[in-house]
Amino acid sequence: MSEVQNMAQNQRPEVKYGELNIENSKTNLKMAQPSILPTLSLTGSISSNYAYNNGNYFNQLGNNFFLPIGLSLGIPIYNNRIYRTAIEKSKIEIQQANLDLLNTKTVLNQQIEQAYISLQNSFSQYESASRQMDLNKQSYDIVTAQMKLGSIDYVQLQQQRLTYIQSIQNFLQAKYSPVLNEQIYEFYAGNPINIR
Repeated sequence: MSEVQNMAQNQRPEVKYGELNIENSKTNLKMAQPSILPTLSLTGSISSNYAYNNGNYFNQLGNNFFLPIGLSLGIPIYNNRIYRTAIEKSKIEIQQANLDLLNTKTVLNQQIEQAYISLQNSFSQYESASRQMDLNKQSYDIVTAQMKLGSIDYVQLQQQRLTYIQSIQNFLQAKYSPVLNEQIYEFYAGNPINIR
């Protein structure tokens, strides 16, 4: 069972989704962290005052050429609490994603354990129903023979017949229950469902 649980935790999409959710939360934290750091910006532009009727193009470029350059430093002081709150929210999202993944794995393990127990129980029920059907068949044969001898009445024969029919129904139900439970258990093991 532990092998099937390990396989399911490596293959099931809900576990993969939980792992991706953790990575997404970590990425959000990495994106939020730089917002509290100072920023340094460099700006610049190139322009000229070219006029169509004001002489030759290249002369104007040489005389009217402008190259302004600017440098600015931004230090987050007032908005710093907003950015720190975003970082703390991202950390909480990571913790929540980890808890969600742990919960998903726990639920998956419980489902696999329940499928394993159901499979074991269905085999036991099949064996029990088979024995019960055989015993009821023998009882029905004995009651039928007693009816022919006249030692019991028709009502007792019908009661035993109904008991035998019910044991056949229980046997048929118990016969297919292990097949279903085995397919469910194999599904968690990563095997495709195969109806035989």
